[in-house]
Amino acid sequence: MERASCSPSTRRPEAGTRRSAATTPEAPVPSTANGATPAPSTSISSACAGMPPRTPLVAEEGPVMAAPQFDVGILAEKKIQAEQYAAALGGGAMRDGYIEVARSPLGRAVIIWGWGHVDRLEEPRDEGEEFRDWRSKVWPHINARPRVLPSDDPKCKRQIAAAKKLLPQCAMVIGASDPDREGETIWRHFLELTGARPRAVKRMICAESNPGPQRAAFIALKDPDQYYGRFVAGRARSVIDLWEGTNHTVACSVFLRPGDLGKGYWPMGRVKGAVLGILHRRHVEIRDFREVAYFEILAEVRVRAGTVTLRHAPSAEERLTDRAAALALAEAARGIAEPLAVEQKPVETPPPKLFSKTSFLTKAGARWGWSGDKSAEILQGLYQDKGLITYPRSELTVVASSDVEKAPRIMEQLRVLGEPFRSAIDRLDGRLTVRRSVVNDRQVAEASHTAIIPTDVPADGLRLTEDEAKAYRLIAQRYVAAFMPSAQGLRTTVSMVPRSGPCRDRLFRAAGTVETESGWRVLFGAEDGEADEEGGETDRLTPVADGETGTVSAARLEDKRTRPPVPYTETSILEAMLEVHRLVPPDKEHLREILKSSKGVGTPATRETVIKELIASQLVERGRARGKGTPPIDLSGQGIMLVEALLPIVPELVQPETTALLEMDLDRIERARDSRGADRLAEQVLEDARERILRQFEAIRANGRPPELSGSRPAAPGQRTFVAAIAERLGLALPPERLAAMSAGEASAFIDEHKARFEECAGRGGNGRSRSSRSTGPARGGQRRDEPSGGRRRSSGTRRP
Repeated sequence: MERASCSPSTRRPEAGTRRSAATTPEAPVPSTANGATPAPSTSISSACAGMPPRTPLVAEEGPVMAAPQFDVGILAEKKIQAEQYAAALGGGAMRDGYIEVARSPLGRAVIIWGWGHVDRLEEPRDEGEEFRDWRSKVWPHINARPRVLPSDDPKCKRQIAAAKKLLPQCAMVIGASDPDREGETIWRHFLELTGARPRAVKRMICAESNPGPQRAAFIALKDPDQYYGRFVAGRARSVIDLWEGTNHTVACSVFLRPGDLGKGYWPMGRVKGAVLGILHRRHVEIRDFREVAYFEILAEVRVRAGTVTLRHAPSAEERLTDRAAALALAEAARGIAEPLAVEQKPVETPPPKLFSKTSFLTKAGARWGWSGDKSAEILQGLYQDKGLITYPRSELTVVASSDVEKAPRIMEQLRVLGEPFRSAIDRLDGRLTVRRSVVNDRQVAEASHTAIIPTDVPADGLRLTEDEAKAYRLIAQRYVAAFMPSAQGLRTTVSMVPRSGPCRDRLFRAAGTVETESGWRVLFGAEDGEADEEGGETDRLTPVADGETGTVSAARLEDKRTRPPVPYTETSILEAMLEVHRLVPPDKEHLREILKSSKGVGTPATRETVIKELIASQLVERGRARGKGTPPIDLSGQGIMLVEALLPIVPELVQPETTALLEMDLDRIERARDSRGADRLAEQVLEDARERILRQFEAIRANGRPPELSGSRPAAPGQRTFVAAIAERLGLALPPERLAAMSAGEASAFIDEHKARFEECAGRGGNGRSRSSRSTGPARGGQRRDEPSGGRRRSSGTRRP
């Protein structure tokens, strides 16, 4: 199909006007592309590798296009999104690969959908056969201008063909993909692949899937230039991921992977390396953990009003590890009479934050044992199929001021959920508590979406599955709680410090909080667990007057044991990827502060997909779940081998802070004031990435063993340590000389064979916990307690070259 364009002097149509045009052909849209292959890209910055990124509102000089048959062509990200848009615009007729809307507020419209990405970036395999030989001298390879090519998926090619036929017949094109960085890349690449040069291009931004907001968003269209920085950032990320994925996969597979592992390869990329590094840190902590038995003293103290239990619990450095010495102290404590110090202060507990995707997946995994894929699929269904929640891939925990105005109406809809929603909403009576931690217009404007909250669609007329109902109720609880008053309480601390004898200067203490105003907690019952998780100690203490003398009537020991770190699960590691600043060592405090403002490792749309790919590649393995929790995950023998081979050579490949800093660079591109600023920042980020990747490849090649010797590579020190620990725990005969002579492949096989039994014998079972406290006494002081179903396809990443 020839590319149709129009003279720049041609007058653009007004929104909402109709044109006299021939009716849309009823013939099916061809299933194969009929147009020319897109021209090669020319620049990653100003032209964004092949497409005029700031698509002109008036087309370039060229042949004058005949009167368009359609007023508007709309590019949707997914088929279900296209169907929703058609409903919002008044209904349409389904054709072959598109929906035709005869009458809409924008005039005659055609809606074409993609399958997430309909494109992919040009990979080394597209450039020549020599790149298929990973030992060839053509590696490392950086293509500074990768072309945007059609996806290999026949479904995507069919949609591109439909768009090539229809978009040249449209007076205006509207990008209507998801309101995030990747969505911005999707629709612009889609338009580029068609070769169309429409008279005008607009952007539709809507974070809801309901007809009302969508219709309003089509009326209030945006200038796509507003989101140019978002596109450049998404494009730069895709290019860097392509470079890292291809070059690092080749380097690790050829120069580090032992030959005795047989056929296969080690996929490596920017986000995969960071996740492997996070898992390795936790693996080492668990491997090197040594259980320590210690003791605490519980003293029963008589006061005028009764008895209060005080606990002597020294810090980790001063723990009572000698039982005889601890018993002597407990014996010496009996009969002590000392004045008690009582401190009381009011405490205020705000409600938990609104849900982001990561926090919801983590919560659902901990509460119901849902995998990340299952939780993401349920969120996507509540968003797209039911229209009950807002954009489900959000990483925000705030809403805009305009959302607060809609809150009373949404809460009225939530009454159908029954108690305790009705009582809580009655108590509010329209008087909302608006906090700065909940409302942030700037963040919402930058992201074009809010936290995951309910929409104003009533749920009573919809049929929800049991899991959908649980998820919706959880989101609704957080939403209503966010606008309720804080919980109020009075925290009381009772302490005693003997002034003489063996217990001199040792602190005995109890603390508890008496709730004076429940606030948001009325929404959460004991089965929800939220009140306890978000609150603190809520036990009532025996009334004690400050300065009152207390006498120790009895004292006993409570046996305690240290617990190993808990292994990550497929959902809990998502939180670690988001809050990457918590993983920074104490000696890098400046970096920790910088990373607090980062968005972590990866994106909300891809984090759980990366975990799945690492499991499929056998670098990460699932453990056995205990109870209703999600299974733990840990590095496999091969994963340990890979990380410990990289650490002495290029440690930054497996340091999560490295990729978090890159995400911050991408954020700066997205927030650039103008297109020139975004282009300039993108060029700098790409050049830095190119130099770093080439340097890392050469370092791996120089320090890795030649392929013909890789089968005899000795086991890494960490592998040997783990093998020895397994053999000791399981009572396996492993002579020192055999351990010393083990190859990396042999150590990996040994670990994979015996690791499950090792975890069971270690007392961690499926959830990694050691034996709990052996005492049945009171607690401290007796008072203390997948790609989502949207079908989004990545345009690049760590595919095999």
